[in-house]
Parts: sequence; C-alpha cells; structure tokens
Amino acid sequence: MRAIVFVIAALFALAPAVAQETVPAAVQAEIRGVIERQLEALKRDDASAAFGLAAPVFRAKYGTAERFMAAVRKDFGAIYRPRTVTYQDIGFAAGKPVQKMLVIGGDGKAAMAYFSMEKQANGVWRVGALVVTPIEGRGI
Repeated sequence: MRAIVFVIAALFALAPAVAQETVPAAVQAEIRGVIERQLEALKRDDASAAFGLAAPVFRAKYGTAERFMAAVRKDFGAIYRPRTVTYQDIGFAAGKPVQKMLVIGGDGKAAMAYFSMEKQANGVWRVGALVVTPIEGRGI
C-alpha cells in the first residue's frame, strides 16, 4: 500500500504541468462529476449509488455495496462525509488518469485522496482505485 502511495505521489511531484495539459477540460469535468456523485452518495449513505460508480474491478474486490460502504468508513474515512474537498491536478499512474484531491474529513483531519479512474467500454468513467493518505499536522 505504501509503495502505491509513493508511486502516485512521485508521479504528481515530477509532472504536474504535463498532467494538466494532457487531460482535456471536458474529460476533467466528466471525471470530477463521477467523483462528486460518489461523494454525494457516500454523504447520503447510499451504498448502492456509491458502489455503482466504482469500476467493475473495484466492485469485484468488495463484492457488495454494503461491504464497499463498510470499507469506505473504515479505510477511506476522509472521503466519507468530508467537510471540504479541493480538486487538484489530474495525473497518470499505470496509464490511467488519477484525480488528486485535498480532503478535510468529517473529523477535521486533512488527507490527500487519489482517485484512479477507468473509462468503460460504454464511454463512462468509473472509480477504479482509491488511495487516501493522512496529512500529519494539517486540519481544521
């Protein structure tokens, strides 16, 4: 897990300007729209809607919407009912766009969230993976 976080962080550190130029504004809007809908579903405790915005490989990992929601609460707490979300660069990891976000969780603690996105055969974007790393000493 730490290796994945390091790789994603290194990609953003090395090429933030390239990341902005390589993702068209329309694609950025589509990606952010999917993430926003998932965050809204999580705020409402709508496990089915949040789970439905995950890519098939991510859904297969958890199996059911209820297990997915339990994992979000336990392992990705900052994105479960966040106080604030600030979208940052979109970069790439393993050839897939990764939306970087600064999140202030419901507990007031700051974290970086990395949403790896996957374009489906029907053209829609889905969340393929998520990494959330706490930022020590930051929060409100």
